[in-house]
Amino acid sequence: MNFLAKRRDLLIAKKVPPSTYQQVEYIESTGTQYIDTGIVPNATTKLETVFQYTKTYTSGSHCNGISWDYGRFAFGVVTSLSKKFVYSIAHGNFDSGVTADTKKHTLLMQANGFTRMDGFEYTYPVETMQGDVTIPIFARSDEFSKISGYSDMRLFSYKLYSDDAMVRDYIPCYRKSDNEIGLFDLVNGEFYTNKGTGTFVKGDNI
Repeated sequence: MNFLAKRRDLLIAKKVPPSTYQQVEYIESTGTQYIDTGIVPNATTKLETVFQYTKTYTSGSHCNGISWDYGRFAFGVVTSLSKKFVYSIAHGNFDSGVTADTKKHTLLMQANGFTRMDGFEYTYPVETMQGDVTIPIFARSDEFSKISGYSDMRLFSYKLYSDDAMVRDYIPCYRKSDNEIGLFDLVNGEFYTNKGTGTFVKGDNI
């Protein structure tokens, strides 16, 4: 095992970013920021996240995801007109039964249709999933990678898996050298910053 691989495994085991970054409780979007995960979802994609909206929406605000416009495959979470969280998986939209409020929520969602939010579990009948654009956080992407559906949201943790292997393990933090706020990925050792406009808000240091 080379040095970089050993360093990565150590960071994952400790669940902390390098000393040049300061871990914080969460990072918060204000409706113009987003993170591009660089991951295109497939039939084995799994998401684990803890998030909290800072304002309520009637519809169209995305915690994360890609939309299913024009026959594309979707993978994400959005709010509905009935003020519920809705799972978008493959070619379907499924009501979670959980109110889209400003409380903290814990979510597990898999491309095979299995979902769990705040203890509510259900498996939805879905088609075989294969995305074509990367998954953003705090917004959604369409088939042209155009970003919309921004949310006002706090993100406490975010993990992505593919083929049962973790491909993203994001830690909210900021870079000490310039106070840039973003997410440090313990899997590939990279720091992900805002791809939109404005700046994220950071929570308390951990």
